[in-house]
Amino acid sequence: MFFEKKNIEKIKRMIDIIKPKYYSFITKSVIFVGLGIIVESETGILKAIVVDIYIKVFGGSEIFTNLLEGNPSPWLGFSLVFVALVYHYLVTTGSNILEQKFNSEFIELSLLDPDENYIDGNQIQARGNLVDLPSESNIPDYNPVESVTGGGINEIMRNFSSKRGNRDFYRERSQFVKNWAGGELVKLKLCNNSNVLARNISVEFRVYNPETSQAKNTMDVPPPLPKSKEDNAFIAPPMVYDRGPSYDIKIDKSEIYYYKFVWDVGDLQANTCLKSRTYLFIKVIECTEVELVVYCDDFSQPKKQALIINPPSDGRIQLSLDSLTSSEEDFEGLIRQLIMDGQLEEIRDNIQERIQREMDKPL
Repeated sequence: MFFEKKNIEKIKRMIDIIKPKYYSFITKSVIFVGLGIIVESETGILKAIVVDIYIKVFGGSEIFTNLLEGNPSPWLGFSLVFVALVYHYLVTTGSNILEQKFNSEFIELSLLDPDENYIDGNQIQARGNLVDLPSESNIPDYNPVESVTGGGINEIMRNFSSKRGNRDFYRERSQFVKNWAGGELVKLKLCNNSNVLARNISVEFRVYNPETSQAKNTMDVPPPLPKSKEDNAFIAPPMVYDRGPSYDIKIDKSEIYYYKFVWDVGDLQANTCLKSRTYLFIKVIECTEVELVVYCDDFSQPKKQALIINPPSDGRIQLSLDSLTSSEEDFEGLIRQLIMDGQLEEIRDNIQERIQREMDKPL
């Protein structure tokens, strides 16, 4: 294609060569000469002035008079004016259009999975399973059996311990599975592969069909698992004001027909890449269109990319109460099956191993 990257670079270099600092003066000079030739071809006034000056200074000359016989063709003047106008268009408007095309071709937006591997192609296949869960009213309280010996003071001390059983533990497990099973996490990566600054970039991530899809921004990767014990309200540490996570990809709630997330990147230096800190979690029950739109001050129009996200191929399964009330080991095995083929749990394991290695280092 004509607008391949290598062709754009060649044309851009050619325009840079024919665009000196004072290109506007060159354009005006050539136009002035062309107009002068057009006027001279019709009137001969310039030739008369030159001959008169020559005779007054050097005297009459038959050779000089014969040399100036006849008038120049007006087409020469028109040709010079046309060439000057085309030249001016190339080094101004044409250069700007090419610059916009150059930048749009070299701005590359990619999707990454939680391990920061590239997601290739124009389809995202969700992993794991969609689930049907027992009714919340049928999920029992969590009542761990705790042996207390001695009664009296020991019973009192147990009630005022720093941790106590979380009665909603099984319900929180159910909510965790409901939120995460069958969904996919992605993050964005933007690269400026050109040799010029890309100005004021903004990326929109749109997920259509909100009736059959869910989407949110999150920085909890991997998400925290429900805990069987919670802080005792009597001796819980004082609350510390927390502004919450600082999302670089924010949700725009003004749209009602699709989920809209906005990543305001700003300027991106030449030959640099930037990854989002925020992940986008998407969960669908049928094939759903996802659209990525890149805005930039250097683009003549936004750059769009359409994707399809497919629901899990393994379909939907029914979870029993026994699955929610199972042991910690069995529940972790369950969520490895239900959520992204265990990728989040692998990340969790890697984090724990890294923490353990740091703790085992000698002081």
